[in-house]
Amino acid sequence: MRDFKKDRSIRSGRGARSRQYLNMALGFVVMAALGAVALGSARAAWDMYQKFSDASAADAAAQSELAGMQAQYQGVSGTVSDLQTERGLEAAIRARYGVGKPGEGEIDIVRQATTSSQSVGGGQNWLERLLGAVVIW
Repeated sequence: MRDFKKDRSIRSGRGARSRQYLNMALGFVVMAALGAVALGSARAAWDMYQKFSDASAADAAAQSELAGMQAQYQGVSGTVSDLQTERGLEAAIRARYGVGKPGEGEIDIVRQATTSSQSVGGGQNWLERLLGAVVIW
C-alpha cells in the first residue's frame, strides 16, 4: 500500500513550497471554473423555465381566443343558414327595417277598463282579503 504521509524532511526546499502554491492555485482555478459552469447551468435552466412559462401563457391565450372565434363562427354560420331560406330572409328584413307585406297592419290589443261597480277587493270574500293584507306575496 502506498503511504500518503508527506515526508517534509526530504521535500522541504524552496521548489517544493512553490510547487504546493502552484497546486493550490490550480485547485482554486478549477473550483472557479466549476463554479462558473454551475452558475451558467443555473442561468440556462432559469431562462428555459421563463420560456416555457411564456409559451404556456401564450397557449392559454390562444386557446381562449380560439374558443371565442369558434363561438363567433357558429353564430355567423347560423345566421347565414337562416338567410339562405326565404322565411329567414323575410324575418331578417322585418326585424332590421320594421316593414311588412302589403295589406298587413298593426294589431293593437286594448284591455277593457274595470268598472266602478265592482268592489275594491275584486270579488274576494273577507277571508281572502284578510289573508292578502297579512301575506304580501
